[in-house]
Amino acid sequence: MEIMRTYATLKNLSTLEGKECIIRNLNRILDMVILDLDIETGTITFYVATKRTLEKVKRELNCIGFPILNLKVQNKKNKREYSSFY
Repeated sequence: MEIMRTYATLKNLSTLEGKECIIRNLNRILDMVILDLDIETGTITFYVATKRTLEKVKRELNCIGFPILNLKVQNKKNKREYSSFY
């Protein structure tokens, strides 16, 4: 299993209610752990176990109204970093 530390900038994240909504919905996804969710910067940091789990997280965030604007994925095994912009 490949653990990936992921950093994302989210659209529309500016309230405590939004933060709670994200936590509630993402906690349903197995193989992922939220490390930090910052309202001031609109960012989330989390671990995912697989690329498939990452896709689930991206889909869920989009469905609940917090699409990812910028994504950085760091493979813990070899510390390579991958970035993509939406």
